Amino acid sequence: MRAQREGVSYEEGTSEALLQKFYELAVLTRRRQQIPPQPLSWFRNLIACMGERVKIRLAFQGGQVAAGILTIRYKSTMTYKYGCSDPRFHRIGSMQLLMWKAIEDAKNSALLELDMGRTDWNNEGLLTYKDRWGAARSTLMYLRYPAIKPQNCADTISMRIAKRIVTLAPDSLLTTAGRDPLPAYRLKMTPSSGHIVNPGLASSSVEHRRGVGRDILCDCAFLLRSPVLL
Repeated sequence: MRAQREGVSYEEGTSEALLQKFYELAVLTRRRQQIPPQPLSWFRNLIACMGERVKIRLAFQGGQVAAGILTIRYKSTMTYKYGCSDPRFHRIGSMQLLMWKAIEDAKNSALLELDMGRTDWNNEGLLTYKDRWGAARSTLMYLRYPAIKPQNCADTISMRIAKRIVTLAPDSLLTTAGRDPLPAYRLKMTPSSGHIVNPGLASSSVEHRRGVGRDILCDCAFLLRSPVLL
């Protein structure tokens, strides 16, 4: 693996020190994506509520944090929930190392599935990245009530202005902007999968899953079968 040849080191856990390093990358990544980051308290709450089922995984190059992911375990599934990276280190394969460490962890824990999470249909780069891991796609459909007239928020003038502000704002302002939580009634955890979902976020997206113990057929509208990871 390229990251190992490049001397990339790996750390995992849920300590405050690791969380702070992960959050620095999260802010950097969300700025690049032109959206405010989740508040630091959100991640602290995840760790407090889910304990050892949460794990932060970080890759380091030359003493600097290069990439990070946060995974959550629920029953026989490990979910890749959050990922972030420093673009200066993209070429050394640090994110691929973290995903491989997560797969090894899931396998060693006798889990059956790695859920690689939801992806917008128009995010071709992320779709390709997950496809290359041999994951199976499934289409996710969301129903809203009352009905909301579809619109492409990314094309509105106010959204373009907001994205520009996110790009230029200092970290202190950017993290403050991300502290306004969604109304509690819009968030729920599905008991069957442990997913935290927000029905109002999107009308359609794609989810990737990877079997790590044996081939699992997901109940879905669209599925690409993949070989089992041995």
